[in-house]
Amino acid sequence: MYEELVKKYGTPMYLFDEKVLQDRLKYLKSKLNKYRIIYAVKANTFIIPLLESLVDGFEICSAGEANICLKLNIDKNKYVISGVNKDINFIEPLMKNSVTKYTIESLNHYHLLLSLAQKYNQKISCLIRLTSGNQFGVSEEDLRKIIELNQNNDLIDIKGLEYYSGTQKTSLKKINKE
Repeated sequence: MYEELVKKYGTPMYLFDEKVLQDRLKYLKSKLNKYRIIYAVKANTFIIPLLESLVDGFEICSAGEANICLKLNIDKNKYVISGVNKDINFIEPLMKNSVTKYTIESLNHYHLLLSLAQKYNQKISCLIRLTSGNQFGVSEEDLRKIIELNQNNDLIDIKGLEYYSGTQKTSLKKINKE
């Protein structure tokens, strides 16, 4: 079978067994039933349409990823806008399109989101990403500033914290410490 596909389509090619993917996601949901499954769009954009009914959301970290989801008519309630590259050119079109879930990874992100929420009178939900000392997320000091700045604000609903400790962990001792 694979040889026929290679002859027909050439290489490299991507081959996904949709049923295996769907079964795996159903299994994960059954084991993680009180948790939401959010798919990182950057991982593979080709399977997004297959995943829409099986995941709770899509993590979007760039204007390109957002455009892919918009073109695919993915439910905007499933967008979670994340990443360190949030700027006005990326965020404003999303805010105009009523996208309401974001992460805050710096004081600048907070101020940008607040100014656009005010401009469009848009209530948004946010998680503040706390850093583990890497380049992603806010320091404890900035976390406290954001919470203080947001105390009398009814447009940004801070839902909680997200702790990003990095990827490619090779030490169980480090994981346990974190």
